[in-house]
Amino acid sequence: MASITYWNRLEPIVRSDAIVRSLRAEIRDPLWLLTRQWQLGEFQGEDAASPAWIEVHTSETPIDEWSARGGPLHGLDADAPLEALFAGASALDESLETRAELGGIFEDELVAAGGSRALVESVRQRFAIAALAPSEDTASVRFEHVCAEKITDGLELLALDRGWKAIAEAIGATSDTEMPLQRAFEALERFAREVFGHLPKDRPAAWQPERLRAEGTLSVRTAESRLSLRVQPSREGDVDWYSCDVSARIAEGSGAQTTKRIVMPAHVRFRGMPEPRFWDFEHGGADFGAVVADSRDVARLVVIDFALTASNDWFMVPCVQRAGTALRVEQVRVRDVFGGTTIVERGDQVDPARRAERWTMWSLTDQESGGVEPTLLLPTGYPSRMSGAAIEEVRFLRDEMANMSWAIEHTMPNGLGEPWLSHERATARLPAGVPPPPAPPATGPQIKYVLQTDVPAYWFPLIPVRIEGGEGQVEYALGSLLDSTTGARRALAPGGCILRTPSGERLHIREEELPRVGATIQRVPVRTRTLSGATRVWVEWRRRPGAGEGSSGLRFDSVEFIRAPESSASDELVPAATEESP
Repeated sequence: MASITYWNRLEPIVRSDAIVRSLRAEIRDPLWLLTRQWQLGEFQGEDAASPAWIEVHTSETPIDEWSARGGPLHGLDADAPLEALFAGASALDESLETRAELGGIFEDELVAAGGSRALVESVRQRFAIAALAPSEDTASVRFEHVCAEKITDGLELLALDRGWKAIAEAIGATSDTEMPLQRAFEALERFAREVFGHLPKDRPAAWQPERLRAEGTLSVRTAESRLSLRVQPSREGDVDWYSCDVSARIAEGSGAQTTKRIVMPAHVRFRGMPEPRFWDFEHGGADFGAVVADSRDVARLVVIDFALTASNDWFMVPCVQRAGTALRVEQVRVRDVFGGTTIVERGDQVDPARRAERWTMWSLTDQESGGVEPTLLLPTGYPSRMSGAAIEEVRFLRDEMANMSWAIEHTMPNGLGEPWLSHERATARLPAGVPPPPAPPATGPQIKYVLQTDVPAYWFPLIPVRIEGGEGQVEYALGSLLDSTTGARRALAPGGCILRTPSGERLHIREEELPRVGATIQRVPVRTRTLSGATRVWVEWRRRPGAGEGSSGLRFDSVEFIRAPESSASDELVPAATEESP
């Protein structure tokens, strides 16, 4: 028997064109919402008010002095990069590129000042770049073929004692050409002063050779005392608040003026956080409900708890601080919508007996008391500066087999000021067409005694020596080696700036500064723009971890074969006889 199926369909009929009631999202059961609020414990909260405005009382003092470790104090320029003062040396080197660049600037300024091409040619002939690059430095030789005797040596001009007057006397300039020479030389000096600054040439002012790092102090005066901050740049050369610790405190207040700012707080916002309004569409960029966290993953649990529970209870108050100053927040007063006033205390001011339990951010550590200095430091550091390849690199490593350490000049600058690997330099210096060694005699002794084997010329030994009056303390001193051919002591002359000392004495390094992992010291060219927009260039000295221990292959009192011994039938390996088991 056939069956018949029926359907009933309900079709809505729009009786009005308005959608206001639909957008209201009316709730028919408000008691259910009140029950859910009671179930989640929302009625157990305090009857608190929202902040209306916040008073922030601050005192700001400039960072006015700096010094190298153990050196005198110097005035601090507000526009000077601290990385250049503590870990920087002058980039005004004696490379061919620097000489040609400065010479080109002088010639352009001379033409712009009204000088003729004949005057430019006269200066060029008298102060031309000379061809002095060694033959193995092929890159510098090619550069000299292009620039030698064809452009002015700008570095030689800057080294003249009497400036443009010495140039005029050298070329026999007339009175009508003195003014262009003076203007061009002053422009050259101004360019060198603004770009390269007044930095030492050989090494940074705060560089400690025995520590293989730069150390110095900053001095800032607060309302109660003058603080001496110990500065240690990071391995990238950055000088920021985390590079400073309070090392000394002198009761010398400055009477800094307290500034009051009234601001309106704003909620802390981040992507994916819940919306404060109940019916708002939330951002779908983060799904905190899908985050899986273990009970031991405290950091992730704290983030989730803050995002889902307490995110609308935190407010953000801007605090304006100028670069190169130290700011102290004296007081924070919160005024709520009900007219109440609340004073916010510092979170890191805890009981001195529980000082080890405190945690703080952006605060300075007081090395004397172990506490926290309530000062926000904003030094004139430039973490976004541009860095080039290391033009010099020295690697320090320990050699346990030879019972000493080594300083290896891995990279050195060539005549252009560009990095050049030391083993490539040593290979290029080998004479071409060296005849093979003579054949050993057929009769006579077949072995020879070697007092000491050879190591590459760019390996410099560091000998452990005992410090006088140091009660068993040891340091490493730059030693010397013997020539395996003549037996004479070989003079060690480091080719770079890192292993050379200004006083001419031997380099001494404290033992604790050379761990088993070693250390690497680099000279890196750096360029940045200061707060005023000026360009600054310097060479930054950086310390990085080493690559571990190594072996030089150095041996003493060894015997080597002059020629390989002839093998005989008796020397052949004969398999051992094996006994058969019964």
